[in-house]
Amino acid sequence: MIDIKNTINHHKQLLIFTLLNYIDKFIAFSLPLVVLYISKNQQIYNDIEYIFSIASIAVVFFDLGINTYYFYGFKESDSRIEYIEKVREYFSVLLMFYEIIGLLILPIFFFYKPTSFIFIFVYIRLLYLLYVSFSASYYRLKDKPSFVYWLSIPVNLLSLVALYLFRNISNSVLFGFFAPQFILLFVGSYFYIKNKVKIDFKKLITFLTETLKYSWPILINISMIAYINNFGKIYAYNYLSSNDMYQISYVLRISLIVQMAHSSIIAFYSKAIYEDKNYEINKEIFKKYSLLIFLAVVLFFCFILGLNLTKIVKPISINLASFLIVLYTIVWCYRSYFEMYFGKYNKNKIVLLFSIISTTVYTGYIVFFGIGNFLQLSILMLLTALISFISLFLYLRFIILKKT
Repeated sequence: MIDIKNTINHHKQLLIFTLLNYIDKFIAFSLPLVVLYISKNQQIYNDIEYIFSIASIAVVFFDLGINTYYFYGFKESDSRIEYIEKVREYFSVLLMFYEIIGLLILPIFFFYKPTSFIFIFVYIRLLYLLYVSFSASYYRLKDKPSFVYWLSIPVNLLSLVALYLFRNISNSVLFGFFAPQFILLFVGSYFYIKNKVKIDFKKLITFLTETLKYSWPILINISMIAYINNFGKIYAYNYLSSNDMYQISYVLRISLIVQMAHSSIIAFYSKAIYEDKNYEINKEIFKKYSLLIFLAVVLFFCFILGLNLTKIVKPISINLASFLIVLYTIVWCYRSYFEMYFGKYNKNKIVLLFSIISTTVYTGYIVFFGIGNFLQLSILMLLTALISFISLFLYLRFIILKKT
């Protein structure tokens, strides 16, 4: 018999979580567009997208596999509550180590070459991503997935306030933009020091060794995905025109609407998928996932049409390249969804193999032919995503889940 009250409450929690996720991600993804609207400076917008892209790739390696291993270790642990808190302590030590290294090295780097100030913002951004990403995993395992937004939403709102305050000082826009992220890291470290948590460093090293042993295929795989997702903007920033960089960054940014739908349901159901004893793809979760992705695609086109019609920011063309980027994003989302099952059954090395193949195709094309415009980039991104997705899905369905 179905417990109607619990069912309604469960869907209510999913709705609240999804709503908060959209509010958080909407503010986050719109911030660069707000910068563009306030400053009317296309170069500052390009700088921010460049910083975001480098940080998104680098953060994979700074994580050391903790986020990836967290759920698997939880599943295998005999004392799950203690495990959740102990890993949080380990992560806090690692984050403080990175902060100390940054405080020691980045000022020297800046004074040696002042024009490299942009990499200070890259470092702040990647540590912020690292902190929020771990916090999201922590609260999911605590069955409080919405709690992470008490961290990220205030930071994003403070960034909006800072943008307004620094709107007439063009050289300070980037400092204002990233200051709230730095403050969050500082406050987090302060509370850790205040609580005087004692850490057994031998156990910490043992834990990190376990995370890397489990996660290294995933880390390399994620880095390759991040590389394909972000290298186009990095390449455009350095080798194509400012307008091409703007066009590419703009469409990829709006397409985050689809990825937000993906991250919402993955964040909400990842624990359930890992704990599911059935040796098959959970059909109910998959149906909900597909519905949310469809609605997000519709929202994407409504949003981009609305921005073009209102001309709040510089309009872009809705052309074939834009459609291909949407298709790429959809394929990427489904690939990432099915990839969770490889982690669940500890088959991460297979995922790495498929990523190596697609990344080789991607890099090989750039090396031998280069990227001349937005359309070439969108075709290449979709092609590599399809190669990886089809290979991964067929292996999952006919080899890993062959018992079904």
